[in-house]
Amino acid sequence: MGERFFRVLGTGQPGSGLGWSIVRRLARMYGMDVEVGRSTELGGLRVTLTVPEALAVRAVTR
Repeated sequence: MGERFFRVLGTGQPGSGLGWSIVRRLARMYGMDVEVGRSTELGGLRVTLTVPEALAVRAVTR
């Protein structure tokens, strides 16, 4: 998950799989960490974004 992909012509499925790739690239650019897993409380997808303290402090003080 998180890698770009393109669908083979003729599969009948739309999309190119760029969404997670873009999220991961932006997170890396800003020194953040993105983790995906299963939510034990709700049973669905859990996404955790970890922001470095220096970046979080800078965002709050602006």
